[in-house]
Amino acid sequence: MRAENCNLCADDLCEDCVGMTFEDGCNTCVENGVFNEDGACECIEDHIYNAEDHLCKMTCHPDCDTCTDIDIFSCSECSVGYYLQPDTTICLPSCPSGSTPVGTICELIPEYKACITFDHVRYTRDATGDEAITSKGGDTAGPDKESNDPMPIYLRGNWYDGVDDYTEIMGLHVHLNFTIEMWIRPAGPGTLFSINRNIHSSINDEDFIRLSYAGLENIKLLVASGDADRVDLSSSSTGIQYNDWHSVAFTISWDGLSTSNIVLYADGVQIKQDTAGYPLIDKAVY
Repeated sequence: MRAENCNLCADDLCEDCVGMTFEDGCNTCVENGVFNEDGACECIEDHIYNAEDHLCKMTCHPDCDTCTDIDIFSCSECSVGYYLQPDTTICLPSCPSGSTPVGTICELIPEYKACITFDHVRYTRDATGDEAITSKGGDTAGPDKESNDPMPIYLRGNWYDGVDDYTEIMGLHVHLNFTIEMWIRPAGPGTLFSINRNIHSSINDEDFIRLSYAGLENIKLLVASGDADRVDLSSSSTGIQYNDWHSVAFTISWDGLSTSNIVLYADGVQIKQDTAGYPLIDKAVY
């Protein structure tokens, strides 16, 4: 008899045996176990034997402790150091902005908004329940003021001259369902907002999400999960003109099964919609 599960059978994966030797044979395999060609029990595909529970358990993604399928989207409980994301079955090493860890689960903060008014070159905003959201600018990130840093205009925004200027927002991690909205006054084409896959990526390495203004009323939104998985929304009839203030926004929402819905807005009007067959998981720096 095995101490871990009181199994009397010689075959670990046998649930009901005739005797206590291999020669005696097995009547029934454990849960999710089947007989192989030699008459011995083995786990079905994507399962592995768990002696403590005495059954064949699903081989989970490394981020999952228990799961209903082998991919990252089917976690029931998370591995140590990971948190179950709000309203999903996905485990990640941190909770998104707008939620807080409670045990190993991320719980949403009601009516959370991360709102930033660009009236300084460098500043910190308090994101309740989250780490601080910090922005800094210039062609080279650092604590010192540079001559080509974005120029703040009090309560109106930051002015970018189009030459290597950017603002980096640290500590903001989007959920699988989120909206980004901004006011812009374009003086020329360029990137409005981007999420880089890798920490400390180069300025032109926006390979996850990129919202840009291409001029001539053309707004573009690129969403990419990889080189082969790309959704490119483009509209040339947005009404957005140079040197006028306009609202631009996009929303991404995961249905929990197989589809991310992506919607692009200009001045509060939906101008483009598409879908992606995967959730958009943010482990990025903006």
